[in-house]
Amino acid sequence: MRNLIVSAALLISLSTSPARGEKPAPDEKPATPAEGKVALAEQVAQAAAALEKRDSTLKPFLAAAHAYVVFPRVEKGALIVGGLRGRGIVFRAGKAIGYALLTAAVGEDAPDGFTEVIAFADARSFDRFANNRFELGAKAGAVLVADGVGKAARYTDGVAVLIDIGDRKGDAPVLGAQKFSFVPMPEEE
Repeated sequence: MRNLIVSAALLISLSTSPARGEKPAPDEKPATPAEGKVALAEQVAQAAAALEKRDSTLKPFLAAAHAYVVFPRVEKGALIVGGLRGRGIVFRAGKAIGYALLTAAVGEDAPDGFTEVIAFADARSFDRFANNRFELGAKAGAVLVADGVGKAARYTDGVAVLIDIGDRKGDAPVLGAQKFSFVPMPEEE
């Protein structure tokens, strides 16, 4: 059921939360894992809508990808000193198929609170991700989301990384080495 809602929202639109720079209040944490999954699905749908608004060519680019993952909010993590952390949902053929965790060691100048989308061009590149054998090196290039980027985006080694920093000015952030964990969604979700 959640797959249908998240998939439909992602296909209709691709964005970041309007409160991009704000951190959620501690009392906003989900009480159960199920509530956490619902909250993440809502965040992904909001992030997808904002990305679509910022770049109308992104939706066709992602629709043509073999698979992609949307991390609606990547932020500096308290658990990882000098690092970034984000949770996301993985999609293939427009359907949510799993969850992903992103961790990265970065410098102090790394931005806090941005959206990251990773698109996979083919089964080989996605299988590395799905089998938890995928990392982005410290020099991996990310493209800043702006109007027309989806049309001009290019894959490197079967992977394209897109970053949305909202209305802040600047270049795509240097992210440092990123590691990912993938967990397939149970069939009943």
